[in-house]
Amino acid sequence: MKLLPRLAAVLALAGGAAAITTVPANADRGDGNVACNSGEICFYYDYALGNLSRQFWNPDMDHSNDYYWDRASGSQSSIRLMDTAGSFWNRDTECAIKIWDITSTGGWFVTFTAPMGWKGDLRSVGKQNRNNGHSRC
Repeated sequence: MKLLPRLAAVLALAGGAAAITTVPANADRGDGNVACNSGEICFYYDYALGNLSRQFWNPDMDHSNDYYWDRASGSQSSIRLMDTAGSFWNRDTECAIKIWDITSTGGWFVTFTAPMGWKGDLRSVGKQNRNNGHSRC
């Protein structure tokens, strides 16, 4: 009789441990993997999709609290994402991504709309280092 409550407690603890191990890395709001995978919205610090990256599944209209992830060392960088993106990859599977910036008077405007699959140097569209946020669809 006492075996059933103990078994239930062990299973509950095992379920909690499994849930904890599936949480993505702190600096990655995508799938937690190093690569920019299908469905993710990926920003890069340099112009060639380099080691410092930041990945998202969802919109984020405040890049001031986001930091790049150093894929080489596997740790969070001290470089803030806001207004530092050199390249971008839209791996969203449903829609274009709008990259937003703020005017000197505090108004928001779209700096670039990246169609699905767009990948490249933001200098090629004249929009490097102009990212305060991004939205989907």
